[in-house]
Amino acid sequence: MHVSMHVTLIRRMLAFVNWGLSIGREQGMIKAIGECVEQFAGEAVAKKVMEGSERITGETGKTEIAELVKGAMKEWMRFLTRIRELR
Repeated sequence: MHVSMHVTLIRRMLAFVNWGLSIGREQGMIKAIGECVEQFAGEAVAKKVMEGSERITGETGKTEIAELVKGAMKEWMRFLTRIRELR
């Protein structure tokens, strides 16, 4: 994956986070993040990165959602680091 693809994915993810938190559509936002990861890295990576997102409901607090997204970003960065190390 080219660096510009990583930047694009991260920007999309952050845009979805801001959009989802601002209008209260957390489930759609989380799903969109997973779809972005899957588009760029495949289903297996998306499942690992988005682990725990199935617990998000309409009653889930914004802090918990933010922590989930933060964890997903950390996992995504671990994946990118492993890819770079293999090159």
